[in-house]
Amino acid sequence: MKWAEDKLITRYQQVDLDESKALQHKVYKQICAEKNSFKRKTVWGLCAAGVTVLVFLSIWQLTAHQSTYLPDPGEFNRMQFAFYRELALPGQDLGISYDDFPQEVPITRS
Repeated sequence: MKWAEDKLITRYQQVDLDESKALQHKVYKQICAEKNSFKRKTVWGLCAAGVTVLVFLSIWQLTAHQSTYLPDPGEFNRMQFAFYRELALPGQDLGISYDDFPQEVPITRS
């Protein structure tokens, strides 16, 4: 009995080798990720964390940075002298006096 090619193809398509769909379901599980799978949740969580970090960094970069307050050098020297004068023992000579520091420092800002 010789079959034509078309009839052979239709006969082969009618034969179901996986009637219980177990093999098909196993292949589907290997290929497709479940909606609530650990891998899918992990990928979404990492993406969300990355986007959050990028948004935070972009906002942080766009905000104007305020310069740190530093007193003028003359005032800073007087503050340091006052600090060390308080640490000195009674009657101890520091080798420098408060009058050695300039009292008025002109403020020049550019």
